[in-house]
Amino acid sequence: MSYRSVDSEAYKKAYAKHGIKNKKKKSKAKKVLKDEKGTFEWELTGPRHRRKKKYLTNFSDVKAKAKKDMTSNKAYPLPFGETFRQAKARGDKTFRWKNKQYHTKTKDELEAKYEKGEHYPITSDTSKAEPKKKSIVGKLNEKIRSFRKKTTGYATQSEYEDAKAKRKIQKRITKMKERKNQGKNYSAKNLAELQEKIKGM
Repeated sequence: MSYRSVDSEAYKKAYAKHGIKNKKKKSKAKKVLKDEKGTFEWELTGPRHRRKKKYLTNFSDVKAKAKKDMTSNKAYPLPFGETFRQAKARGDKTFRWKNKQYHTKTKDELEAKYEKGEHYPITSDTSKAEPKKKSIVGKLNEKIRSFRKKTTGYATQSEYEDAKAKRKIQKRITKMKERKNQGKNYSAKNLAELQEKIKGM
């Protein structure tokens, strides 16, 4: 049989089927392995057969379980209430729980102390205490008052305005009395009201 008499299409199909069968035979299922952390299988990550472990179990749970097995029960603190009761029974004033400090006084004890007034701290003798230092604003206001008193005779603006209003009323009263002495017309009612008003100032 010559080369030309061979059916090329049939030959190609037969070769293709033969290649697929060989490939199927070569494919292998991934092996599931196990170590101290859990079950895993190898996963290819790049060329030259680089691979890494791919864990099938939850690594955090396994790690926590392994850590708890390695440590004793003393490493895990008791609940807050139980720790409080034990410290109270021992007569301790304070105790530590989760790196924080707490006192052993109950709510009733604190309320009783509050009613007696013992929660207020004992202060020292205030007569011997040093006077408070004035701030910059306080010193500035004091200088302004002293300057105003020297120039106007009054320390504050309100004192100056009250004195000014009093001078105006007194001036009106003086003029009305002059008109009365001269025999001229004046309002006796207004004069009486102004005299009452100046008494209250």
